[in-house]
Amino acid sequence: MDEYGSLFGLLRSDITYPDAGSRYIGFEAFYDGVCVTRFLGADTAGASNIPGHLTRLECGDRELVVTQGRFIQHYPIEWMWQQNGVGEFRMSTPPEWSGTAEPVMCDWRLSSLAAFDVSREYQDDVELVDYNPAWPEMFLKYAEEIISTIGDTSLRIEHYGSTSIPGMPAKPVIDILVEIPSFEWAHQTAIPALCNDCCEFWSFGGHMCFVKREYYLGPRCCHIHMAPAGHPLWVGLAFRDYLRNNPEEADRYAALKYELAKQHTQDREAYTQAKTDYVQRVTGLALQQP
Repeated sequence: MDEYGSLFGLLRSDITYPDAGSRYIGFEAFYDGVCVTRFLGADTAGASNIPGHLTRLECGDRELVVTQGRFIQHYPIEWMWQQNGVGEFRMSTPPEWSGTAEPVMCDWRLSSLAAFDVSREYQDDVELVDYNPAWPEMFLKYAEEIISTIGDTSLRIEHYGSTSIPGMPAKPVIDILVEIPSFEWAHQTAIPALCNDCCEFWSFGGHMCFVKREYYLGPRCCHIHMAPAGHPLWVGLAFRDYLRNNPEEADRYAALKYELAKQHTQDREAYTQAKTDYVQRVTGLALQQP
């Protein structure tokens, strides 16, 4: 995420956009199941004053055009899927990108796709609110929307995180955990189905996350996490169930959350990281139960 913060500053200072909106776009190129190169950038359609030291990628129907200063290269590509001007593709990737001895055929998969407003400062403060009894109903609503959008009724969907624990203060964002057949399935199915102006995609922490917003560039309302069965992410359900069944421990967690929210109000990542030791300790207790 720090990389995107640096990119955001560059976009604000060095590139002129015809309007305020654009998209972050990240790619990871995989060869034989291993990520060999990454690309981090932004949609510059219609933009001007693009600095010559930046690399520009233009995806056409059959080729990727790469411009680096005065040098222009053309690479044939095969789309795995394409929608709204973005998608995932296969390409013979040159050694200077892949670090291999010869060009290798890579799957270029999205690692991020998110809208941003270049005209305003980014804000994502940590703000806790009292438990809302409507959160379980909101989870059911979002779960139905996910099933309807993806079109697969066999997916296991769980409400987890603080909004799933009765009485727990939380950021007013519903966390949802979806069991998927594989990450390959999710790239082919979930990303093109879910991503739109109000739902972005991020790949981090070894799993996939979609951030649903109330409206374009508006506040978050739902996080949709996806991982196959057996993934470490699913251990979070043991933590949830332990706090549901142990009110005194839930009270200690609530007090910790308030304390850390004051310390890390403007740093969501630091707030989450500061809870790690506590979450791991309680999860360990939960997993020891018969």
